[in-house]
Amino acid sequence: MIAQVGDETRGDFLRAVRRCNALEPEMRTDFSLFGKADAWIRFFTADRTGALEVKGAGARLCGTYDVQEMGVFLKFMGVESLFVCGELPQGYRMQEPLFSMEYDACSAAVPAARLDFEIERVPSAAKIADFFCCRQTDAPAWDNFYSELCTKRTHGAAEVWAAVSKGKVIATAGAYALNEDRAFLSGIETKESFRGQGIGGKLTALLAAKLSGEGRAVSLMCRKERCGFYERLGFIRSGTVIYAVRDDAEQALAANKK
Repeated sequence: MIAQVGDETRGDFLRAVRRCNALEPEMRTDFSLFGKADAWIRFFTADRTGALEVKGAGARLCGTYDVQEMGVFLKFMGVESLFVCGELPQGYRMQEPLFSMEYDACSAAVPAARLDFEIERVPSAAKIADFFCCRQTDAPAWDNFYSELCTKRTHGAAEVWAAVSKGKVIATAGAYALNEDRAFLSGIETKESFRGQGIGGKLTALLAAKLSGEGRAVSLMCRKERCGFYERLGFIRSGTVIYAVRDDAEQALAANKK
């Protein structure tokens, strides 16, 4: 039985989330901020043992649940892709495995960068949103990113840094899920023309070292081909997460564009 999380099922949701190290930081942070609000992020429990977060056409899912019922429910909710720690829901297929990486301060290293840059430790949310989204062509995505980042910053649940050269953002790294004991890094990106110069690696390493030094366990997820990059910064593999898409994802996307 899948039900939206209420006062009686908050504990069930959080218990399922805490058993999933890979998705726990993000799901716990989002739930603490948006769990009681009528937000575009919605939270559900499945048979009191599964936890589901739905954000637009994407979702995060962990715990145990009936795969057939979950598949039907996800399609009803319009979910086209999701991160899964558990069995694949019916009607969804694995797109690729992602690797969960944990920061190990003892083996950490800060690489040298071949270009001097300044670090903005509190860049404007609008500047970061502009880096990832085009305000003119994808206004809803820009608005959602900006609003979510502002809310998280206001509650101390996000810390985002930017590498700046000649007044322009050339790379960014951030903890978009920040709790008292955990920090999940994402949005690690370097502008294409500046890649291969060690900028993103140095920025990420410095941020991870800072958060770890504050007593937080720092983690992230990446594709297999990026594991070596993060291992050189001091991260070690700790598990896998399945990135899945709907079997009919292409048809669903085409229908949504009509």
